[in-house]
Amino acid sequence: MRRREFIAEEAPEALRASEERLHRSLEAAGLGHWDFDFASGELIWSPQIRKLLGVEPGAPASRALLLSLVHDDDRPRFEEHLTRSARPDCDHGRHFEFRIVMEDGSVRWLEDQSRVETNAAGMPVGAVGIVRDITARKNAEEAQARLAAIVTSSADAIVGQTLDGIVMSWNDAAERMFGYSAAEMIGHSIRHLIPADGQGEEDIIRARQARSECIAHFETICLAKDARTFDVSVTISPVRDAEGRVIGSSNIIRDITDRKRTEKQLAEREAQLAMFVEHAPAVVAMFDDKMRYLAVSRRYISDFRLPPDIELIGRSHYEIFPDIPPRWREVHARVLAGEELAHEEDPFLRSDGRIDWCRWLMKPWRTAEGRIGGALLFSEVITEQVADRRALADSEARFRATFENAAVGIAHLASDLRWLRANKALCRILGYPVDELVTKSLQDISHPDDLAADLAQVERMWTGQPTVMPWTSGTYARTARSSGLG
Repeated sequence: MRRREFIAEEAPEALRASEERLHRSLEAAGLGHWDFDFASGELIWSPQIRKLLGVEPGAPASRALLLSLVHDDDRPRFEEHLTRSARPDCDHGRHFEFRIVMEDGSVRWLEDQSRVETNAAGMPVGAVGIVRDITARKNAEEAQARLAAIVTSSADAIVGQTLDGIVMSWNDAAERMFGYSAAEMIGHSIRHLIPADGQGEEDIIRARQARSECIAHFETICLAKDARTFDVSVTISPVRDAEGRVIGSSNIIRDITDRKRTEKQLAEREAQLAMFVEHAPAVVAMFDDKMRYLAVSRRYISDFRLPPDIELIGRSHYEIFPDIPPRWREVHARVLAGEELAHEEDPFLRSDGRIDWCRWLMKPWRTAEGRIGGALLFSEVITEQVADRRALADSEARFRATFENAAVGIAHLASDLRWLRANKALCRILGYPVDELVTKSLQDISHPDDLAADLAQVERMWTGQPTVMPWTSGTYARTARSSGLG
């Protein structure tokens, strides 16, 4: 009897201790628990529930408060969940995931696992449940979904493989690129995509993968199902397990066939341009926007007296001509800013003190996008032409001085015997001012009696024979006309 009394007294204490241990276990696991009585409407929240909801310890637990915390997008579903819990035909075991909005505006995902208790008539009388924070899991699921969407919609082939090269994943772009379906490739070696002469290269890549190396933008050749080969750029990143061990790799493969074709065409055109410039029979130079040489003609090298074997491509113009005057740097800057400049006769001072004369034109060249890519120089060393022109000018000046200051009469006649030019001495002899004489012909000033003889002398002159012209008759003729006797 005494023993049964002791057990009866001990039972409630043991139950409380058991409940306390359960509560501590739930709290340690980050699980909050709740209890709801349908008859009284009483709702009890554990301290952990309040932490998960962001509710103050003293705030009364209620469904209204809970609903006010639920995210607007989830509230209709949550209300439906609560309504169904009170129906006789509700599921006893229930699972629900929802979002709440914290006081600071952040969003937290919660998972509720509950059980509805019913009476003998099947009517709900109470419900209990546990709640846990699943924000990290939901974020991971969203990130995984975004990643899956990226992989699915990517224009690049994305292939997952083990360290042994066995394909584990194969996206739609890989199927389009290689012609193999996912069923044909998953579980098979990635070496199916590599030509025979590239297998050694794959061994090297495999070794680098085992060392956890990342391989970025590696260009190689791949093999399609139809035996077609094409250029690709491959980026390989290691895939690790939860413990950080490398278990495989993710390969992003981009078809660069079009880019390679364009690069080849561009290289051919650049080679053609370089050859055209090099062999152009003129001084031509092409610079980038830093005044580094891109192309030069042989004539440029010879005219600017540079060593025949000098290598200019890639070097700065200012390195080749370190003593270039500041005004030339200003010219370059203006051209690179968009101006087109030219000069017909410009002195160029050599390092040895000699001066060469140049005729030049400099203009910007533009990229396909319209941006100024650099400058083009077309030039010609005209030192000899300048010297010849100046010598001719000096000779003409000397001739003009001799012509004008000669003591004897000198004149130039056109083929029709019109006077073109006469010096002062001849004008004095003939009695005509020069501006009047040049309006007349030989016939106009010759005396009628002498005209035939004068013309005969002219004929002798045309044949290169020495000729003597008596001009007394001319003076007589002018005097006679002036006095009205002629």
